[in-house]
Amino acid sequence: MKSSYEPPYVCVSDTDPKEDLLNLMLEKWELPEPKLIVSIVGGAKRFEFAKSRVSSLFKQGLLDIATTTGAWILTPGSNTGVYKMVGSAVKDHLDSTGSTAMNNIVLLGIAAWGSVAAREKLTGKDGEGLFPASYPTTDIVGKGKTQPLEPNHSHFILVDDGSRDQFGGEIKWRAEFEKFLTDHVLTGLDAKSSSDTKSSVEAKDGVDARGEQSDEVHIPLVTLLVNGGDGSLHACAESLSFQIPLVAIAGSHRAAEVIVQIHNAIHGSSQKHSKPTLSGLSAKQLRAIYQAELGKEPTQDMLESLRKIAHQHKLITVFDFTHQGSSSDDLGLDRAILSALHDKDTMDISKMKAQMRLALAWGRVDYARDDILNVSNTDYNDFMKEETFLHEITKLALLDDLPDFVELLVDSGLSLKEFVTEELLEELYKKSMSRDEGYSRFVKTLFSTVETKKTRDCSCINAVGTEKGYMHQIGKLFKSLLGYSYPNIYKKNEQDQSSSCLPGSSVYRDPAQHLFLWAALFNRMDIARMFWRRSQDHIAGAIVGAAVMRGMYNKSNHQEGIDITASYLNNSLKFETLANGILELCWSKDRQYTSDMLVREAPNWGNTTVLSMAYHGEMEEFLAQPACYTKLNKIWRGDIALRTHWFWVMAFSIMPFLVFLLKFVRKRNNDPRMDERQDDPVVIEDLNTDDVNDKSPAVYRPLISVTLLGREKHEISFFTAIYRALRSPLVKCIHYSILMLIFLSIYSIFLITELRPYEGLLPIANRTEPCEICCGSLYIGCLEITTYCCAFTNFLEEIRQIWFRDTRSMKYAKQKFKDWIRDFWNKIDLLSYLLFFTAILLRFFLDEFYFEWARWLFAFSFMVYFIRFSQIFYVVEQLGPKIIMIRKMLVDLLFFIIILLMTMLSFGVITQAILSPQAAFDWNLIDGVIKRPYFQLYGELYLEEGGYIGYRWILLAVYMILTNILLLNLLIAMFSYTFEKVQEKSEILWKYNYYAVVHEHFDRPYIPLIGTLITMFRHCKCSKQSTLCGKDEGSDFRRILEEDYNRKITKFVKACMLKFVAQECKLQKEDMSHKVTSTAQRLEMVIEQLDDLRDDVVSQQSRLSYGRAPLSTEISPVDSLKLKSNQHIEKKMKSLETKFQARFEKLETIERKLDRLTDMVLHIQQS
Repeated sequence: MKSSYEPPYVCVSDTDPKEDLLNLMLEKWELPEPKLIVSIVGGAKRFEFAKSRVSSLFKQGLLDIATTTGAWILTPGSNTGVYKMVGSAVKDHLDSTGSTAMNNIVLLGIAAWGSVAAREKLTGKDGEGLFPASYPTTDIVGKGKTQPLEPNHSHFILVDDGSRDQFGGEIKWRAEFEKFLTDHVLTGLDAKSSSDTKSSVEAKDGVDARGEQSDEVHIPLVTLLVNGGDGSLHACAESLSFQIPLVAIAGSHRAAEVIVQIHNAIHGSSQKHSKPTLSGLSAKQLRAIYQAELGKEPTQDMLESLRKIAHQHKLITVFDFTHQGSSSDDLGLDRAILSALHDKDTMDISKMKAQMRLALAWGRVDYARDDILNVSNTDYNDFMKEETFLHEITKLALLDDLPDFVELLVDSGLSLKEFVTEELLEELYKKSMSRDEGYSRFVKTLFSTVETKKTRDCSCINAVGTEKGYMHQIGKLFKSLLGYSYPNIYKKNEQDQSSSCLPGSSVYRDPAQHLFLWAALFNRMDIARMFWRRSQDHIAGAIVGAAVMRGMYNKSNHQEGIDITASYLNNSLKFETLANGILELCWSKDRQYTSDMLVREAPNWGNTTVLSMAYHGEMEEFLAQPACYTKLNKIWRGDIALRTHWFWVMAFSIMPFLVFLLKFVRKRNNDPRMDERQDDPVVIEDLNTDDVNDKSPAVYRPLISVTLLGREKHEISFFTAIYRALRSPLVKCIHYSILMLIFLSIYSIFLITELRPYEGLLPIANRTEPCEICCGSLYIGCLEITTYCCAFTNFLEEIRQIWFRDTRSMKYAKQKFKDWIRDFWNKIDLLSYLLFFTAILLRFFLDEFYFEWARWLFAFSFMVYFIRFSQIFYVVEQLGPKIIMIRKMLVDLLFFIIILLMTMLSFGVITQAILSPQAAFDWNLIDGVIKRPYFQLYGELYLEEGGYIGYRWILLAVYMILTNILLLNLLIAMFSYTFEKVQEKSEILWKYNYYAVVHEHFDRPYIPLIGTLITMFRHCKCSKQSTLCGKDEGSDFRRILEEDYNRKITKFVKACMLKFVAQECKLQKEDMSHKVTSTAQRLEMVIEQLDDLRDDVVSQQSRLSYGRAPLSTEISPVDSLKLKSNQHIEKKMKSLETKFQARFEKLETIERKLDRLTDMVLHIQQS
């Protein structure tokens, strides 16, 4: 057929096996398996709805049912009547979406071969068929009892029953084929997730092809009647006798209106909740209804068909387009078709399960919510007790990314604690990775790179009997995404409390957390956000969600497709925005709760803290929040009051006897778990959503002064003040900076004055250059010894940070080193020590001839030490961003050097070839190829050598233009861009890096060498005993809160989360684009109502002019036969005139409102 799409067709005999035909459709045509069959029956004559709006709603309803449920739409396929309208609806859909794949909507035409006009164009001369066939439908006109095929159908089945030029030859075969599809094609749980098409086709009666019990159900069939004649009534009666639901479109006249009137007459005459009897409509009434609509007397066969229709009235659903859109509760045609499958009177648990499987296969949560999981159903409570079935349904909804279904099931009472098990999570991860989707393939690739070392025993894994070690590998995958500061939450020993399981149990502390992690890993944002709302620690969860998705973005390296990479990044920013917004709201409502929340242990996340997670997740804006900065400032000052000027702190650091100048804050009884609110006049005992509406009052805390003995209540003694001040990270930083400056000064003097080749243990008189300051008979000077001691002390401090900072035993040494090396400044430390100790080895083992190498290494290590010392500038707001700029500019410089080298080498080779042809192959070539072009950048042109004579100066001029003008200005532009980019968020970057400085000096011993050795000794002693030395009481960076107080903070954060989400939804509704869209929708609705009123007015005016009342709308067809007197007609005429006048006034009102709405929309668009 000549069209943008050439629909396949097949000609079959009415005796051919239908199994072969179905296999051809699924395998050759590659049609998706149907999940619903909508068989359209109607008039083949010219047909249009009386109102254009009704026609649009009909087309949209068919498209909705086809696209959302995966339904096959079956028609006779002729280019006439209702079927032509259906084909045009599909064409309009494809044109509007720009799609060329007709398989997205299966519109299957089943026609009798003998009734196809110009069928010889499909057979060819040899009669064996043509493809593609030239079948121009616009040039083909039906003759006699033949009609052309509708060109917008996706596929055609032409049934040859031996008849020619006769309609209806396919009706019986079509009914058998529809019955065959409903009996042999299953849908539901297994079919939705299985790729074995043949097995789902061959399955029957709930048992699959392998003889195993299946959770699938037969695909349902619905008949849709639009208009039609006698043949349509006979077909509907036959389908109803097979218990096939029927949807009749009211207002489409003829056969459809006959069934509508029969349905209304029966249900109008019966009492509520009573079964209408067959005596509800007599043969006389049926005859009157038929005659009123079709204008002729029914035959005896027709009366029999009408009786069958009346008998199966419960299977009939009447849908009236004129009522759609009048209220928010009105359903569309797609919902009417689905609701026709639902019989509340005969609904039991087994049928509810079958309907739930269908709703899941269709992806129609509205159908599941309104018709199945409805509390008005008598078996609703019993259905919710079917935990195994509900768990399986929920699992399939998760795998198929149906967040509305999952939320519906959870809201209906599904217990997540019973649903989420180790076995379930393992199945979710395995099945998700096995899917042929972009995100699944990406995750599977990353998972394959995870180390597959033998894992230790985990009581959580053994408790459920799943494959040992799989979830541990999943935990390692999350560690690689989140950073090595996160412990493996799926690894648990009996003494390890960092697992997400409850101690000694396979029950998860927070089951929603694990489904949230699964959804975030596979970038299922809606499901991830849903379970994030149901988790226990919302700010920490949002940070982890952002970190997981940002880790996936970084791992992709833009090689997994732009859409996948961009989606991970955008969703990461959304979770980061959630964390920032909730934290800001919490800080505005209660600062004490917020401050403690930032540093409290999070058992569900491996006992880490929110601050630590935000830093390792690179959430710069989060750490720049006032709440985080204020908390870091308090930790930075320690017990020294924030009001104390930094100058007095500096003075104390140099001269400790000036401690009297400092002010201290009240100590919390040496217990970091102590609730600071215990000393406050106000304590919040309970929290709910309304508790965060009022900001907690500020509480004044008196400062503590320093006296000699400290006998008063708000005083401390001299020595206690010195001890507490020395523990301040700020004081530690000042001391470290002073010691580092002394070390660098000694190191520099040593490099300049004392560094010489090794001379052995010789007398002083025999030395070539004796040192005035020496150590006995050794040749090593005091400055060199001091340098070595200082470097060794710093090295011990790094060892302490690597292996003794946390409480993990030495068997995690490799993991600790990975945690340490992730930091940029620790990499600088490692480089400096490698250079320094390598230089020492060369210092003592190289003779005087090779000693230059040792001198170079000492010099480079000294330079690296100075670079490392620049981290101290991070504590200064004005200098910190400048260090960041230098780091980023060095990256720009590296790329610039690559471009510059290409230019230099090309110019060097050219100049060497021209100025010094046939030069000898030696090291002097490097001088001409590299050295000469490099120094010419700085103005050393070598003109005195006389090489650039004649036209050769042009070469030098081009080179100078390219390098000094083009490339150098490119470098300036790159630096300017980096500067502006950093300067725009200089404060954010400074506050983010401020965390690292505070954390590093917080952990430092306040006595450099002795404190380091004592800490290492205590840790080694505790490791040998396999226990902690005393109870872990936490610290200012990691507080262990009391259970009651921790619960209050959790409730407080949840209340703030709910309030923030509500505010977010409110802002979204108040958004200007949303207002314009809502106004446009209301305007469109008013226009539709206006068109309806105009159509009604025109129709009623025409009826008035002919002098008869609209019996079909004002009264029922049965009663209309009784109106024979002129007096009754005149009464109806007066009533009609009154209604016409009222509608005319309403029309004028709507027109005035339409004008105002138009002005409003124009004003909004202009603003």
